[in-house]
Amino acid sequence: MKPIFLLYFFGGLLLLGCGTEASNEVATQEVVGDSLKIYGNTEFPFPTLSSEVEEALLRWSDYQDFQGDIQQLNGNALNFLRPRTELLANRADSLLKDFPDSIFGKPIHSRMVIVNTRIKLLNQAVQRSRPDTVKVAYYVSELNKALQSLMIQLNEKYQKEAIDEQRREDELKELEKQQRFLDSVYQQELKDNNDQNL
Repeated sequence: MKPIFLLYFFGGLLLLGCGTEASNEVATQEVVGDSLKIYGNTEFPFPTLSSEVEEALLRWSDYQDFQGDIQQLNGNALNFLRPRTELLANRADSLLKDFPDSIFGKPIHSRMVIVNTRIKLLNQAVQRSRPDTVKVAYYVSELNKALQSLMIQLNEKYQKEAIDEQRREDELKELEKQQRFLDSVYQQELKDNNDQNL
């Protein structure tokens, strides 16, 4: 009886050990597969910044590198994303603190806060020991959309400022034209009054 019991006991241990080994092997294959998966859209349509925006951004230290690093996240695997997102999260915090006055505006600031939030969500997702690939893909996509929105807002701000400046110049020209007309009418009246007095 004892030998049969021992045989069943060791047979059960053998089956349990093989099952655990097989599940560990499957888990290892999943982690390797996840680390090789490519995230983001390398063809994402980021807008081109106008020359006025580019010039203004020179005063906002590190923004150009920040934007380029976000765009480089597309088309890369987790092993590339992990260190980059951590660096980007720190850089986004410092960019929010050092906003130049020429760029600052509530719409742009709020878009930058959204970009900062998206980076932090992506960073949390990729730093997990077993990242959820669906969430990582979603957060990369959302980060792309947030950066696109920020870039569009920057372009719109400077387009609006250019339109406002043009309007001010047109108003000044119109006022000068009206003033010249009034001056000429006044001069003509003075001339007519002098001719009548003679």
